[in-house]
Amino acid sequence: MKGILIAGLLAIATFAVGIWYSGANFLPFKQKRANVPAAEITKTVEPPPLPELTAEEDAASILQKAVAAHGGVEKNDKFQTVRYKGQGYMYIENIKCSFSSDAVFQRPMKYKQSLRVVGTNQVDVTTIFNGEKIWINNGQNIYESSDKRALVGAAQLFQIDGNALGDYCKPPYELTNLGFVSIKGRGAVGIRIAKPEENDVIIYLDRRTHLIAKTKTRGYDIVFKTESDWEEYIISYKEIDGMKYAHRSDTYRNGQIFANAEVTSLTPIARLDDSVFAIP
Repeated sequence: MKGILIAGLLAIATFAVGIWYSGANFLPFKQKRANVPAAEITKTVEPPPLPELTAEEDAASILQKAVAAHGGVEKNDKFQTVRYKGQGYMYIENIKCSFSSDAVFQRPMKYKQSLRVVGTNQVDVTTIFNGEKIWINNGQNIYESSDKRALVGAAQLFQIDGNALGDYCKPPYELTNLGFVSIKGRGAVGIRIAKPEENDVIIYLDRRTHLIAKTKTRGYDIVFKTESDWEEYIISYKEIDGMKYAHRSDTYRNGQIFANAEVTSLTPIARLDDSVFAIP
């Protein structure tokens, strides 16, 4: 992971569920969202307007501005390893279910998550990604894959990060400024990121704040052996130690709402031994 994950932080969580969601037996429910202790969250960020991005600017220059807007490279070093907790709703086969998540991300590319999804029944899921393999246990089945397509998709989610965006300015990536678009009523500039033999990544940056407003990726499903389109809309940001991260987001899978997610706490921690991310 490179810095505080923005879209990628929540997208990996929902991606991990997406590749097994149809195998579980969820039923409708009514449940209130858990209250979030005030001590665990920071004030919602209302960034001041910056000089507006333009459709004529060089794409690499735009990404560098985005890095600065999210907190900058220097502060990024504090977030080598990050623990986050989240909650929200998932829409599984048109059924609304609540979820809670406790996860650890560690640079350059390790991830472990405990996820609980609740309908009238409850399913606990453990997901591990160690950069070389993805492993998922949903209590009913275990899925494991080192398929290059799945690994590339997971790796892209790590890179869709307010600070890791600077890495896209280096070879072998090719950048294209897609010009102006409107994202939920906000003016944005789209940047296409291309790499040989990989699916493109598209990032939309708010013209006035330079923060990520939306991301678009295509990920491989290790269960059904198909690819899915994922779109992440960042609804709001919070700030910790001068770093901005996505607080609330909506995720769409193949054009259909998949999750409404909220990060309730995000904390930099000491680097963990690689054994924490060992696949059983």
